[in-house]
Amino acid sequence: PNSKISSVINMTKYWSRVNFTIRIACNQDIDPAIAVMTEVAAVMQSEPEWGEKFLESAQILGVDEVSHEGILLHLLIKTQPSEQWMIGREFRRRVKRAFDEAGISVGIPHQTIAVIHPSQDNQLLANFPPQQDS
Repeated sequence: PNSKISSVINMTKYWSRVNFTIRIACNQDIDPAIAVMTEVAAVMQSEPEWGEKFLESAQILGVDEVSHEGILLHLLIKTQPSEQWMIGREFRRRVKRAFDEAGISVGIPHQTIAVIHPSQDNQLLANFPPQQDS
């Protein structure tokens, strides 16, 4: 209960953080995508308008997940207190533009749909997943 709260800790008193994740398509090369994200952060940090809001260089955590939806990349940016939202929005805008220019596609979920007719149940299930022709 609120009446039992004895202390409050302000976790953003000294710094805040942009917790940035983005999915790229499964067929994309990870290294160029990470390079683009790193470059975007470095350029922002070098600009007077944004640089003073960065407390340190962006930290690439790497690949967090590989799935049918794509490859999840993770990056952190340590910022001045309460600046994470403004920096995060600008960083996302720039990463999207840079990915477009570099031809890096974002992740799109993939699904396979099989239509099975009652008369073909056993034959289709025995051959599932279907073999692709060369």
